[in-house]
Amino acid sequence: MTFVLILTEPRDFHSYAVAEALRLQGVEVALWHGTDFPSRQKASVWLGGEGFGLEVSGPGIELRDARFGTVWNRRPSNPVLPEDLHPADRVPAGRDCQHFVWALWHLIAPDAFWVNPLSPIPTAILKPYQLRLAREAGLEIPRTLCSNDPDRIVEFLRASPGETVYKSFHAGSWNGAGDLPGAYPEGS
Repeated sequence: MTFVLILTEPRDFHSYAVAEALRLQGVEVALWHGTDFPSRQKASVWLGGEGFGLEVSGPGIELRDARFGTVWNRRPSNPVLPEDLHPADRVPAGRDCQHFVWALWHLIAPDAFWVNPLSPIPTAILKPYQLRLAREAGLEIPRTLCSNDPDRIVEFLRASPGETVYKSFHAGSWNGAGDLPGAYPEGS
């Protein structure tokens, strides 16, 4: 069976029409609405001794290690952060979500035919993608999880003996206020 992934947005009528026409021809189609991440979608990438895997789940999408033959880069859309996210967290969270989604796009269909190929995103900033390439090159990668899925994160932590390291996709800074210490003291 042929599998097609369409990167789109909820208001893109044409992607729905094309998906339905393909389904009538016996093609399995998944529509991935980027605006649903991270509020309505969960995504995880894991690597380590057990290999590599990824999943994306949410309304209308269930991708589990899917390898699509074709990807239509129709209207890829940026993640939309929850409205109740603290204003101080919006910039780093938005940057991390964008980098994670870009990495997912590179990982979900590495050998697919792309209609409108991905624009050249500097892959050096895509940590999950870089980790997979490092593993394929023979480097030993410790058990790693990149995820916004609380259940996956708890499962990973419970299965990890000892301490666990957390790292953001993007470096950040924090200036102290008043008596609170910061990564960069005020005036530095």
